[in-house]
Amino acid sequence: MSDKKVGASWWREQLLGGRYRRPAMIGLGLLSGTSLLPGCWEPLPPRDPSEVTQSRDEIDLSMAALDLQRRQGWNVGRAGQPLALPGATALDAAGGVRWRSALDDLPIAFEPTQAQLLPYYVPTLFQSLLGPNADQLRAIMRPVRTHAMDVAYAKGQSILALFHEAGLPPDTAIVLDLPGPESVAAAAALGAHFDPVFTFANWPHPLGVVPSHETLGAALYYLPLFEDERATRPSPAPPVWVLDSRRLSEYTDEDGQFDNRYVAHVPNAEDLCRLGIKHVLYVVADESQQAELDDLNQPFVELARAGIDIKRVALTDFQQSDEEPPADEADASWPVSYVGGWFYYGGSWRHHRCFWRNYGWHQALHAFNAGAAGGHESSGHVSGGFQFVPSARQTRFSANFGRIAVRTSRTTSAITGVRPGNSGSFGRSGSLGRFHASGVSS
Repeated sequence: MSDKKVGASWWREQLLGGRYRRPAMIGLGLLSGTSLLPGCWEPLPPRDPSEVTQSRDEIDLSMAALDLQRRQGWNVGRAGQPLALPGATALDAAGGVRWRSALDDLPIAFEPTQAQLLPYYVPTLFQSLLGPNADQLRAIMRPVRTHAMDVAYAKGQSILALFHEAGLPPDTAIVLDLPGPESVAAAAALGAHFDPVFTFANWPHPLGVVPSHETLGAALYYLPLFEDERATRPSPAPPVWVLDSRRLSEYTDEDGQFDNRYVAHVPNAEDLCRLGIKHVLYVVADESQQAELDDLNQPFVELARAGIDIKRVALTDFQQSDEEPPADEADASWPVSYVGGWFYYGGSWRHHRCFWRNYGWHQALHAFNAGAAGGHESSGHVSGGFQFVPSARQTRFSANFGRIAVRTSRTTSAITGVRPGNSGSFGRSGSLGRFHASGVSS
């Protein structure tokens, strides 16, 4: 048996045993938590679906969404409901079907290359395809490719070109905080120099607040690129943390939503210093996001206080132009051509050269030519992320974040009802109805 198959088997054993691979993966914010229910499950007899009153034998509880899914299946309470997968395709980025043979090995395939980055890796989403309860999800999942992903990939290549322009400095890490599929796409573009650290800490659900199945599909699409980059990337390489900005999507506590939200985690200043990181480039989707998301506020403020310089850049700072780069400077420091032209920082190759002058972290290999830029040092239309400084503020987390209301039997502890919302009402119109340990709604 190959080492990879042995590893995959180990992952499945860990999953089915309810244990994480490393202590660092335990306690992912409010998503984790002490199990509320014992491991022995006994199904209750079928009950009248019209019954709307709670039995004296039942008790209402709240438990972590991920814990419920691990026990009862990824689509708990919605078995058989379709899972929309926009952009689904049969082929991966290499034009093949390598992804099919990798489904058992995803948690291993997406590990960071460097051992020192492993404690920060969160394989939860990739684990959703393992185990006997995942058969239906495995049958549904396909690679996903969308126009937004293509654009994010092209802009990721432009960011990588900027780092080539600075001589590929090893002391600067990147945090991609984009919608999941676009984060994966940008990470694939950066993977030739940056070691991806994925942090997707939830499972898909047909009613999920966070459509993480789309992110999973994007990972399947770019899998061959990640594997090829893994084999050729220089080591050590600076990390790129890959986040899903939809992890904090609005939840209105309705029966039509399953709260699979979660909190992102990034290393503290001591850990980053140990990795040799002095600067962090925080990448967001557009210029309307002037600050980091709520769950990153305190970590970013603490990093800044410890001397880690954090600056922001928006993908909308990279605008497309049909202006070709100078022929005598056409090297790896220029963006790769995309359909319709090139994505430049500030919208032109002249402004593109201003990036490191604005951000101040590194010296560009090519001297800035004010004359070539029209006699000034303008950076075109950009969001001004080089002036970004994290500041402490009030955030909006609650005790019910990432939790699901369930009803259990007092005598057997078996789940008798589950609803996606947290308002505590069971059996009413719109609720998920009775749910038994067999995993079948009645």
